[in-house]
Amino acid sequence: MDVNEGNNIPENKKDWTMRIVGINLALMIIYTIVFRSMTGNYLALTAGFFMVIQIVICLLTAIFFKPRAFLLSALAVLLIGFSTCWIAFSGNM
Repeated sequence: MDVNEGNNIPENKKDWTMRIVGINLALMIIYTIVFRSMTGNYLALTAGFFMVIQIVICLLTAIFFKPRAFLLSALAVLLIGFSTCWIAFSGNM
């Protein structure tokens, strides 16, 4: 009995949704850590600006390529990113 017998999903078709979300979150974590480790003024605003740019890129990419994955990525970066930014930079503002 085949494992995929009840499903209509071919074995070679992969869902890239969680990979795309993971890549976007990893990218956000990297530049948040980089900006947090730097010293200077307005680093929280710079990190927030990078997050806005990443969200806009995800939304524009969702129009043309894998809409569900990039919309979920934009939402994850918005919710997780700005709350992380708030926590990471709250002592420096």
